[in-house]
Amino acid sequence: MKALLYKFVQIALLRATPQDLPGQGVVLWLSVAMAAITGFAGLLISYTVFDSLLRTVISLAVPAAFLKVVLAAQNLRPRFNQAYSALCGTSAVVYIIALPVLPAFFEAVAANGQGKLLIYFILLLDLWAVLIMAHIFKHTLSVGLASGVSMAIALVIMTLLLVETVSPARDAELTPQAFVPVEVFMRHG
Repeated sequence: MKALLYKFVQIALLRATPQDLPGQGVVLWLSVAMAAITGFAGLLISYTVFDSLLRTVISLAVPAAFLKVVLAAQNLRPRFNQAYSALCGTSAVVYIIALPVLPAFFEAVAANGQGKLLIYFILLLDLWAVLIMAHIFKHTLSVGLASGVSMAIALVIMTLLLVETVSPARDAELTPQAFVPVEVFMRHG
């Protein structure tokens, strides 16, 4: 497991490629679980349990579907496990870095831009995530970096549009919730 986490960090730092990951199903499921747990935890800071779960499922399903379609079009279906594992594993890496500052970030957003340094930090993490996706697409599909960036941006836009269509953010959700598991489930579950 330690070696797998190290490989995800190396991919996130653009020092390794998805092809460096084992293509086994267990690696795929571990990476999906890591992305789901970290994504759900980050969303729980500001959203209800149901909305956090819904947003997490959509955020995992859209890239999987996108990757399936793109790989099928290129006749590269066998690369799915490694590519999707890389997307999920590196997403977890970025979320782990973001989790400690997310409560303050949501407070800054709710306070109309107070704490601009935090907002810039999260924006930088978002840009890094796009670059990581571009790197993964570049190596998975054997395309140039510009094509990888274009596909990464398209994926982000599609994911955000679907998430906001299915589970629109409400102004009240932008303030962090006190995280006491029993209270969260009583209030929202």
